[in-house]
Amino acid sequence: MKKYILILLSLINIFGCNAQKKKNSINNNAKNEKMIIPNRNISNIEIPKLEYLEDEYKNNDSINTKNNAGKKERLKKVEKYISNPSKYEIIEYNSEGISKQFFITNSKIDSFNEIYKDESNLIKINNEWTNYKDTFLNVDISYSYSFFDSGELNKVRAYSNNMPIGNWYKYDKNGNEILHLNIENYFKMSLLEVLEKINLPLSYSISRLFDENHSYWLLKFNDFADEGASNPPRIILLSDSTGKIIYDELENHQPNYRNSGIIDYNSIYNYMSEKFEPFDK
Repeated sequence: MKKYILILLSLINIFGCNAQKKKNSINNNAKNEKMIIPNRNISNIEIPKLEYLEDEYKNNDSINTKNNAGKKERLKKVEKYISNPSKYEIIEYNSEGISKQFFITNSKIDSFNEIYKDESNLIKINNEWTNYKDTFLNVDISYSYSFFDSGELNKVRAYSNNMPIGNWYKYDKNGNEILHLNIENYFKMSLLEVLEKINLPLSYSISRLFDENHSYWLLKFNDFADEGASNPPRIILLSDSTGKIIYDELENHQPNYRNSGIIDYNSIYNYMSEKFEPFDK
């Protein structure tokens, strides 16, 4: 199964690399109901020259930045990780701890990833956890850019913790747009709304299913028995159109959400394959 079709293992982990704890005194007015997802495309993407990145690495400059927990630390502005002389990575940091990760093959940038943070892309944790109750967490966005061997921009894709979001583009070598998919057009609810609606534990996965007429949010997480033993993962299916839970069972329950008739799973699978697979070629 293609990773862009179902994305069933797209992990959003509050203790992971893309969520930052915010102080309880944060201004609630700054919080959005809808997630801010900038529309990155060929007209507004800044692509540095490899020579510039190499020079910045040689300069060995340091920068005050923030780590994953939001604490200040000092890092090299540009780091380099070499697996072999013809294939390596360069990571560039800024003062907010935001990084750009460049993948270089045969002295050319063949792709790079960029992390985007917006201070209003927040969710509130309501769980009864001593250190996290009523805490706001930032939900980050990552952009993936890939290039033709000759250096021209080929594809733009956006994710939130591996879940496809926003606008996706595919271009030919002349810079002409040949594919555009706006994933958010299929959904009324935003990721921020869904995360706050469901009283989730601190670690879970989330993905989305859709076709031309239907859209759903699929959540997977672990419950824990009173004795401390782990139950099978729990699966929740949320209707985007009504905001209501239409399926809530343990993962081993039969029939499951795929074969119970609650949704037309095969139709959704085929529709999503048609939309996402061209971006995987």
